[in-house]
Amino acid sequence: RISDLTHLKWGYFFLNGKFRERFPKVEQKTGKLNNVLITPFMRQSIMEYLQITAIKPKPNDFVFPNRQQFRGDPFLTDEENEMRRIAKDRRYSAGLSQRLRDKGKEVGLQQKTSHSLRHSFANIVMTCFAGSSKVQNLEVVSALLNHDSIKTTARYCDCLTTELDAARIAVSDFLLGKTKTKKLNVYDGGGTQ
Repeated sequence: RISDLTHLKWGYFFLNGKFRERFPKVEQKTGKLNNVLITPFMRQSIMEYLQITAIKPKPNDFVFPNRQQFRGDPFLTDEENEMRRIAKDRRYSAGLSQRLRDKGKEVGLQQKTSHSLRHSFANIVMTCFAGSSKVQNLEVVSALLNHDSIKTTARYCDCLTTELDAARIAVSDFLLGKTKTKKLNVYDGGGTQ
């Protein structure tokens, strides 16, 4: 999520100048812990980014700079300061989202929002595990995205749409006489035929 990207610091990725294997990150939206694996692709992308930008990462520097630490106003209540901090975070997230969209367009990505990246990730996982059980894959993707419900994950992967469309086509084929089945099973509502 963009709210998590805005809080990333270089210290999450590096320890004593070397890549960490993983880092724990509490998600801003859900408060859930995500134990992030730093994959070979992430390492390669980060190294390319550092070479292009000539950034010398320091542990407490934000990965996406221009983020300034919020300083509360001593004349406001804690609640008012918290509301101002949240509003500032949202403005920063919106700006970062726009920058990511713009950069994506420059390289030919068709994403609509930064949240599209989560949908793409889910679909890539489902595609890579195409030979496995759909339910098992949905459970894996659901865990990776920290979803509370597998139904949410199914929406991300468009699995539900695919299954619903298949059912609609099956009914259409039956009504058009395109199936071997010519007689309907009649249910009495109690679970018996």
